[in-house]
Amino acid sequence: MKLNQARIAELEKYINEMMEKYQVPGMAIAIAHGEDVLYSKGFGYRKKEEEKEINSDTILGIASISKSFGGLAVTQLVEQGKMSYNDPITKYYPNFKVPGDLDPSEITIHHMLTHTAGFPPLESLGYSMIANTEADPDEDRSRFTEDYAVNTHEELVDFMSMGNYEMLGKPGEYASYSNDCYALIGGVVEKVSGLSFDEYAKKYIFEPLKMNRSMFDLKEVLNSENVTDPYYEKDGEIKHSKNWQEAPPYLACGWVRSTANDLIKYAQMYANQGELFGNKVVSKQGIKKMMSEGINFTSRSTYGYGVTTQKEYNGLTLVEHGGSLKGVSSHFGFVPEKNLSAVVLCNLTGVAVVNIWLAAINTALSLPLETKRKEYGHYSWQLSELEPFVGEYISGEGSKAKIFIEEEKLFANLNNQDIEIEMVEANLGIVNIKDRTREVTFYQNDKKGAWAIGFGGRIIPKKRKAQE
Repeated sequence: MKLNQARIAELEKYINEMMEKYQVPGMAIAIAHGEDVLYSKGFGYRKKEEEKEINSDTILGIASISKSFGGLAVTQLVEQGKMSYNDPITKYYPNFKVPGDLDPSEITIHHMLTHTAGFPPLESLGYSMIANTEADPDEDRSRFTEDYAVNTHEELVDFMSMGNYEMLGKPGEYASYSNDCYALIGGVVEKVSGLSFDEYAKKYIFEPLKMNRSMFDLKEVLNSENVTDPYYEKDGEIKHSKNWQEAPPYLACGWVRSTANDLIKYAQMYANQGELFGNKVVSKQGIKKMMSEGINFTSRSTYGYGVTTQKEYNGLTLVEHGGSLKGVSSHFGFVPEKNLSAVVLCNLTGVAVVNIWLAAINTALSLPLETKRKEYGHYSWQLSELEPFVGEYISGEGSKAKIFIEEEKLFANLNNQDIEIEMVEANLGIVNIKDRTREVTFYQNDKKGAWAIGFGGRIIPKKRKAQE
């Protein structure tokens, strides 16, 4: 496969326009077919103030793409006969408890990997990060009113076992993104392998794939050459930070640091059915398992073992994962039928790099650059159908969404911005945020109307009157 140079020029024009529009400091992208890297390039700066340019070997965060490393590690250990996807989490954490009358032993590793254990978004990651990350001058930590220690897997289990939340449902009933489940997946890998998660990843993933500039340890990152600084947006202004976020028990959740040239090798391994450079990392069946498990995560995709899968994209399959932390917007994935892979890494929070990733895939597939994942229809609704949606929805991770009706239109207030929701099905709407189309799902029951919304892969419960 060769890339058409005219199409590459079109892709680069699109990237530069997006970077200018959203004041993106730096970005790196790579596209590969089989074992051949077809395209690898950096755009902008890793340290804008010093005009130090970014390139394909610049170390950046990859955030939640790290979850695929957790899924891969478990798959490797299952293939070695050392554990089972059906193991209960209590096999590894006997003291694990959950609120309500649910037996925690019903929650399996499969449920943890597919985000179907039933946990809502929790505050625990926030407590871990504030205890281990120096605050930026304008950072607001006022919502963290208690003093909880979440610095180890055992302390995370203690936090989750306190039960200051309600489960969404029984295991397997709902899919709701859980950083905490993947943190504990890292702990399970440690217990089974006898290695720390970072040691395991280095020995069984980084080294076989020759990912020589990939790491977890922040001291190692900062002592390396060619490293980005993190950037974030605050009140419409791009801010520069020196403080990389840290959360020690969450390594398998979001703490791999890598480069475009390293991460494309990781993506190539998946697209090449588990092998690269003659090194077999996992079996073909293991890759298939990772991408075929799970239940509906959005209207177009399912969440497997660390990756999401969208079928029927112009007759092909998209397998992928994105990530976001302070100073990180990332996306990686592959098209198994074409042995095609691509990665995008960016040093600014909140950039729709998923759009750039899809544009890169479209470029390689000779599809129009603007080809969308899904063409949504229009739903003709009655106002009475929307009224049960109205209310405030609060996530333990800190996000809030206020749903309201104004002039017979449905809106969501997100991050102090009112955004109109376009209904496309009876309980499904879409919003456009920074050129990214995102779904809003309304979960209803017969007695109480909407009890939660689905947004960003999370099921966010409605604020109860007792909380007001």
